[in-house]
Amino acid sequence: MSASDATTPARPAASSERRPITVLFADIAGSTAIAERMDPEDWTVLVGEAFRRMNSTVERYEGTVARLMGDGVLAFFGAPTAHEDDPERAVRCGLDMVREIDALSAAQKSADAHSLRVRVGINSGPVVVGVVGTETANEYSSSNRSTSACSS
Repeated sequence: MSASDATTPARPAASSERRPITVLFADIAGSTAIAERMDPEDWTVLVGEAFRRMNSTVERYEGTVARLMGDGVLAFFGAPTAHEDDPERAVRCGLDMVREIDALSAAQKSADAHSLRVRVGINSGPVVVGVVGTETANEYSSSNRSTSACSS
């Protein structure tokens, strides 16, 4: 690598576009308190299974898992692939996520894990979506009030 390479800004991986999408944000309610009462290894296994179930539910409804955020999942319906019924898909996905996490909670032996619940927020609107970052470190992301409104 030459000295000039080190000072050359990295190029973005791809461009972004404005499009109507439905954003779903789901997180585990009270996760900090539950995690503090559980063995750390048990908590890691439990939250890993919760993410697996939530992510597979998004995939089943042909949404895109945009990001895992702490104890939550941010998903897009309508980007990068759009369907006429993306808002309905997001709502059905959210309802199924609640059922999946309720079933996971009921199957746990630990009393603390029995209190596992998921909260879901959904919002639709025009959003700028696309890959942000560089060729070596990037993610599919969005920026708009529609995204932040569903996690409030």
